[in-house]
Amino acid sequence: MSGESKQPSASQHHANGDLICPVTAVKITADLLFAACGTNLLVFNLPTLQFLSSFQIFKWQAIHGIASREIEINKLIVLVWGGYVARFVRVCVHDEDVGVTKGTICVSQRRFPTVKFDDRILDASLRIDDESDAPSHLRALLATAHKAMWSLTMSLPNDDGSSISSQISSTCTARIDTAHDGAVFGLDFHVDQANSSDDSIVLTTCGDDRTIRVWEVQCRGSPEHRHGFMNKEKELLAIDSKGWIRAHSSRVWRIRAVERQGNLQPTSHSMALVSAGEDASCHVWQCASSKHTKHTTTDIGRDASIRHVYRAVEHSGKNIWASDSQCVTPGLVHVTTGGADGAIASNALPTAELQSPLTDFRKQYQVLKLPPGAGANDLRKVRNFTWTASGSLLVLLEDGHAWTSNEEGQRSWTYIGHQQVLGRHSVLQAVVQEDIVLVGTADGIVYTWTRKTRELIELFSIPGKILSLLVNEVVDQTSAEHLSGVTDKHFVCLVRCLNGSTEAAEITVNEAGYITRSCPIQGLKLESEISPTSIMCTRTDSHSLQLLVGDREGNIHRHCFSTLGKNDSAPPLKGPAPFQKVHEDAITTILLLRSDALHNDHRYILTTSRDGTYKVLSPSLYDHQKSMTVVQEQQLPFGPLIEGAFISKGDRHLILYGFQGNDFAVFDSHIDRIIASVNCKGGHRLWSFSPNAGSNSDKFVGSFAWNTHGELNVCRLERSTQKTVLAGGHGREIKSCAIQPPSVSTTSQRLFATGAEDTTIRLFFYNTTSGSHNPFRCIRVIRKHNTGIQDLLWSRCGQYLLSCGGSEELYIWRVSTLPVIEIGVRMVASMPRLSEVSPDFRVTSFDLVEDEAARLLAVCLSDSSVRLYRWDNAESALWLLWMGAYTSCCLTQICMWKSTLNDSSETEAADCLSIVATATDGSLAHWTCNPLDPLVLRNAKSARVSTDQEGSVEGGTVQPSDWTKRTHQNAIKCLLNIELLLASRARLFVTAGDDNSIAFTILAPDKMRVLRIPRAHAASVTTLALIDGPIMIQNGGDRGSAHVRVASSGNDMHVKVWDVFIPLTDGDYGDEYVEVKKAGKVRTQIADVGDMAVIGEVDGWRRVLIVGVGMEVILVKGLTQDTL
Repeated sequence: MSGESKQPSASQHHANGDLICPVTAVKITADLLFAACGTNLLVFNLPTLQFLSSFQIFKWQAIHGIASREIEINKLIVLVWGGYVARFVRVCVHDEDVGVTKGTICVSQRRFPTVKFDDRILDASLRIDDESDAPSHLRALLATAHKAMWSLTMSLPNDDGSSISSQISSTCTARIDTAHDGAVFGLDFHVDQANSSDDSIVLTTCGDDRTIRVWEVQCRGSPEHRHGFMNKEKELLAIDSKGWIRAHSSRVWRIRAVERQGNLQPTSHSMALVSAGEDASCHVWQCASSKHTKHTTTDIGRDASIRHVYRAVEHSGKNIWASDSQCVTPGLVHVTTGGADGAIASNALPTAELQSPLTDFRKQYQVLKLPPGAGANDLRKVRNFTWTASGSLLVLLEDGHAWTSNEEGQRSWTYIGHQQVLGRHSVLQAVVQEDIVLVGTADGIVYTWTRKTRELIELFSIPGKILSLLVNEVVDQTSAEHLSGVTDKHFVCLVRCLNGSTEAAEITVNEAGYITRSCPIQGLKLESEISPTSIMCTRTDSHSLQLLVGDREGNIHRHCFSTLGKNDSAPPLKGPAPFQKVHEDAITTILLLRSDALHNDHRYILTTSRDGTYKVLSPSLYDHQKSMTVVQEQQLPFGPLIEGAFISKGDRHLILYGFQGNDFAVFDSHIDRIIASVNCKGGHRLWSFSPNAGSNSDKFVGSFAWNTHGELNVCRLERSTQKTVLAGGHGREIKSCAIQPPSVSTTSQRLFATGAEDTTIRLFFYNTTSGSHNPFRCIRVIRKHNTGIQDLLWSRCGQYLLSCGGSEELYIWRVSTLPVIEIGVRMVASMPRLSEVSPDFRVTSFDLVEDEAARLLAVCLSDSSVRLYRWDNAESALWLLWMGAYTSCCLTQICMWKSTLNDSSETEAADCLSIVATATDGSLAHWTCNPLDPLVLRNAKSARVSTDQEGSVEGGTVQPSDWTKRTHQNAIKCLLNIELLLASRARLFVTAGDDNSIAFTILAPDKMRVLRIPRAHAASVTTLALIDGPIMIQNGGDRGSAHVRVASSGNDMHVKVWDVFIPLTDGDYGDEYVEVKKAGKVRTQIADVGDMAVIGEVDGWRRVLIVGVGMEVILVKGLTQDTL
């Protein structure tokens, strides 16, 4: 077939398989991980997480399960099934260049014929009949949907790769009539290797009733008929129930049994179970026979005890479709899961009940004991404590003594000294850049402790009791000191006293780590009611220094100085300190973000707050009178007590930390996941966290200490052992996608947005030159909508993204490029509701018209209304200009364009707007409005929206549609608005919907023609995309035709390409018929296709992004001279 010459089709799959879709099966065998994505079988090297190869197993059927068995070294037999069919695949691993090469490991495969069953296959297991060195037969036990088990036998291939026998037989061996109250979704067998003489094995099942059940399978025949693989009469097999437990809050899809954990409980007959289900959680259970355990659970069956051990949530959205586990470490089970979000995650989970209060069982947790002679071991006498930069813990006691622990486990102590005033009141502040700690007392004295001196030395004193100490290094934004070789570091210390006064001092630390100078800064004034919570000091040029102070009310105060003092005299203030409201609660961190470029003038400020958000500000550092602009604002999925942020050393990720309920959590914003947590009983207690406490390991997150119940607890936090084998996306169906204009994105890395039913918007980079298996990289998750996303749209400049959903939600987002976090997103405007008590109307679609005069936004809603807004970017507001109404049918799509409106004399034309919307009754509705009058645009702010039922605007009534045209029998789901030629006023509307048809409507002045293609798809058509065109084709003289290529897709999982030819005469449309030809067809692996868009091109082919239950990129041929 490869030798035949074949005419190129208009569409085909992408050669690299750019795909994210639900992972429906995973299987671990040796060091290989097999995963199923659609019809493809993916192979990974599990120790290195390296992608090795991908094979297409079935032509149409998605893979639902995988079973594998190693028959020889580096040779495996894999059983793959889906629906009613199953297939054996032989996989070989090579070190030489054979097959598909990825690095130094190569994988080759051979597929055997497909076997079809009469019932849907749910699960299967493999074993070798002959355990000799040269096994000849492989047997499989398969369970089907109607609670039947089937046996499948195949002959193993010879060493030369040829098959000994292709005969495959299947016979029914046993049936469980009352397994579950509903369908059985998964099962697994457990054979106790320690008790091989026993005539029984354990069968575990899960199902629709949200339970997991344990069964005992008795083998009554000869030894060769044991372990559930029988091929004779079913009396050889007897299955009895041992116990059950309600496991999940929804349906359970997968259950796996782990080998016996005898090293944990040598005297118990127990095993570990791993279950995963619809609630996107993975649970570990411990199952033991009741005759070997003293305690039983009340809600289980009669003979078994099942205890819950651990719960892990590793996927977004809903449904973990696949899971597999193996026990390679005593006490830990390594679980690999695949979810509906298209991600594959691997994690190590415990198999025994936890005894420590830690949320993450892998952390080294201990209770710190005081040194001998320092008040016995009464830890309630601890006054305060903090971590130092070297990883030791400095502790102040109520008797005034100060101690530091060593860096190795904090088990030995070093005495610092004694100051009686430290026992009454003390405030500690560590300088994270240096191994220095400042101590404030009730007498107004500030002491310093350094690792060099290892003693408390008085630094300076101020009148009043010290309430807070804040220290920050002066960030040099110029390269003057760097180029001159100056190695001294400058710090600014801000001190707040009980009497309301605020003092500041400059501290200089030399290269050896000694404090060489400390002098006060004169003129710093803060109102007495202001409580500073964070500071940042930055040098804007060689003669100016700026101090930013965040307070408890969420304000940032800006102080500008002339220069740092070089003598004993302090630098004076330049002027007043303006403040700006940034957060709704206390600002806990002010952090400078900058790129690696030394002379980069663009500086951004990152702030965190106890309102659960972090923001990035673009300040005017050279003019402190100007306000700061928010360029990034994100509500974090944990909190709301966000206590700080830092940039990790290795990968330069933005790490945030704070409290979520009773847990202290560390969050990585780049992967949008909590990477470490510990249960500390909440944040309303003494605690200290150091992200740089004496370790440069990438796995090390920081050291955390807290006091609770009279105990001082310390914990070394490390990154979670969860590994991302394959990154995913949304956990629910994607309804819309929007590609950033190519003038903003690069050709090799395109930015696009997706919105899904999980109420989130995700921003992805699509890298066409990465060479990786997954070129999609999620860079930002936007959480604002309360309902599923309906539509997305980029502005023409590519700096604004518009999104809409239910409850009249329409938001406008400003998207910008930032250092470290790469992309910044901030909501700049939202659509106001017409009344405070408004029904739950969905914003189903919108369209945007932009010019020099104004931005106009047309919106259609599910209440059959159309609204026209003016988008005032300067004031971040939407002003209502006009309203239209349709019948009682819901409006689904809308488009808008500028047109001309002739007056009665037909001598003059005025600019107006034409709006076309589609409805659920299969009709097109048209409105003509004239809001482009400069007087109307200028007075848009005065538009009054009344709350009466008529919905009058500025005294006028809602305008009905000018005309309607029914083009479909049922609801229209998608709409394309194509302007044929600039000189022509003719337009092409392409619509499709629930009647499986596509309609092409030509709208010209005083003319309209509709061409409808029935049964264009086998199911509902949900999306359309313009592939290329229009291109003018001259037919001679003044006659020609416009050529347009469009693509359609829907619930039949097919993409069809259509060529449309519109005849034109002198640039205008006449009465000629429109010609439509089908140019190509290809099947997609994305179910429930929601949207489609062109994301780029390569060698005349268009890259088309298809979204739905996953994402996929295919290639569609563009219009060239060969296709005209």
